[in-house]
Amino acid sequence: MQFSLFMAKKRIPSYFSKDAYAKPTGDNKELMIIPGAVHTDLYDQMDIILFDQMEDFFRTYLVKTWFLSQIHSI
Repeated sequence: MQFSLFMAKKRIPSYFSKDAYAKPTGDNKELMIIPGAVHTDLYDQMDIILFDQMEDFFRTYLVKTWFLSQIHSI
């Protein structure tokens, strides 16, 4: 399972996001903290959303998951 969590730095309480991030095991997870942002900023403020990092994460783990599922279905 892939797990990517985006957290606004000014979010109160941020402990919920950090606790949620800590639960999944493995190396296929990433916590992205956006400095100076509040929760609702991540809905529509395109200049602060980390699209490049999101793309890298999903390309790495979704492609890997898809490829492995194809091998196992043979």
